[in-house]
Amino acid sequence: MAEFPALPLWTDAYLADTLDLTLEEHGAYLKLLMIAWRRPTCAVPDDDTWIARTLGCHGKTWRKLRPGILEKFFVLEGAEWVQKRLVSERSKAEKKRGSHQKSARLRWAKTKKKKDLAEISHEHTISKKGIALKSMKNVGAIPFQHPDSQNMAPAPDAKRRRPLAADGQRPPPTATKNGEITDADWKHLRSTIAKPAEWQTKHPLDIPPALKAKLHAS
Repeated sequence: MAEFPALPLWTDAYLADTLDLTLEEHGAYLKLLMIAWRRPTCAVPDDDTWIARTLGCHGKTWRKLRPGILEKFFVLEGAEWVQKRLVSERSKAEKKRGSHQKSARLRWAKTKKKKDLAEISHEHTISKKGIALKSMKNVGAIPFQHPDSQNMAPAPDAKRRRPLAADGQRPPPTATKNGEITDADWKHLRSTIAKPAEWQTKHPLDIPPALKAKLHAS
C-alpha cells in the first residue's frame, strides 16, 4: 500500500481547469496525478518512455497528449515534473498525518498509564486478599476453646458409665490401679453389696482386698 493511499480531488477546481480536455486527455491527466501522488517526491520523472509505459499507451500516443497535459499542468523542476496543487495537498496530508500520529501516541500513553495503574491496583488487592486469607488460615489452625472450657469438667458418671448387663442391671465399677473410686461409685458399690448373692456371683466386684475392707468399714 502507498504511503498516502487517498488522493484528495476537488471536483470544482478540477473541472474548471480541464473543460477543454478531451476524454483521452482526462484519463491520461488523472492517471498522471495518481502516479505522482504515490511517488515519494510527489512528481513524475522527465522521461517520456517511462511515462508512456506507466500510462499504458504507445510512445507516439503520449507524444501527442504531452503538450495538453504535462506542459500545461506540470512544471519541470530539475529532472521531475511537479504539479503545484498536488504538492500542496500532499504537504497538508503529511501535516495531518503527523498530527494524528501525535494524538494517537498521547492517547496510547494515557491508556497505557491507566492500564498500568489498574494492574498495580489489582495486584495490590490480590496481595491484600492473600494476606487476609493467610491470616484466616492461621486463625483457623488454632483450635477453638470455649472461655469456660477449663471449668467445665465432665461429670464423673459421664466418664465412668458402663453398659448394662444381660439382666438389665448395670455391672459394678472396676477400681483403678491405685484403688481410687469416685463418690458415685461408692454409692453404687454399697447398693451392689446389698444385692442377693446370686447377682454378686454373676457380677463379681473386681476391687483390691484392702478396698473391700475399707468399703465394709464405711
